[in-house]
Amino acid sequence: MKLCGKFCLISEVCEEVAILSDPLPESILPILYRNTHAGDDALALKIDETYRGAGRHLLRLIAKRKDEIGGGKHCDRNHAQRSSHLMTIYLTRDEIWFLKALRAAGERGRIVSAPASRAGLAHLVEVQYVTEHSQSERKTLYIITDRGRQALANAPQ
Repeated sequence: MKLCGKFCLISEVCEEVAILSDPLPESILPILYRNTHAGDDALALKIDETYRGAGRHLLRLIAKRKDEIGGGKHCDRNHAQRSSHLMTIYLTRDEIWFLKALRAAGERGRIVSAPASRAGLAHLVEVQYVTEHSQSERKTLYIITDRGRQALANAPQ
């Protein structure tokens, strides 16, 4: 896929749209539901029918497919309990870097204002490795959780 004239992964595009709360065009929603086989994730997508929701939906689908084939860049060997089955959570190098930075920041956390960085933290918030606290329209405070510290301890170095 091309974004801003350069080739990139679909997951990178999904992370870029994580800040967009604009609703998806009505013509796109049925295609998304049908072609991604939303299944268990249909409710989450119905709740957030925005570009952000679609990006998160596709990221979860990508992670699920990687889990099914045993792929992924980095794997949190701590399995998360979700809907009565085990799920492996994959962390990118950037996510591990963010977790390390937040661990170093301690209880005070770190304020992030760059939209791309906030988009990169969306997955960590979703899997409850990080909490987010809005400070203003452009600034968000992120704090690592105990679960995030445990995942970092189990991540490959």
